[in-house]
Amino acid sequence: MLGRFACMLERFASMPGRFACMLGRFASMPGMFACMLGRFACMLGTFACMFGTFASMLGTFACMLGTFARMRIT
Repeated sequence: MLGRFACMLERFASMPGRFACMLGRFASMPGMFACMLGRFACMLGTFACMFGTFASMLGTFACMLGTFARMRIT
């Protein structure tokens, strides 16, 4: 009888712990989602930066070509 009561008491005492664990998992879900979103945004940013660098290089090359052509005309 005493053993059963202790077992019931232990189950009842462990309920807040289980609830806190479930709550923790639920609370970490938005964080994980935000992390995934952040990684995706970072990848997009890196791609945009690479594209910008490439466009800048093309612009510099076109500027050099224009200067060279102007020098040839005059």
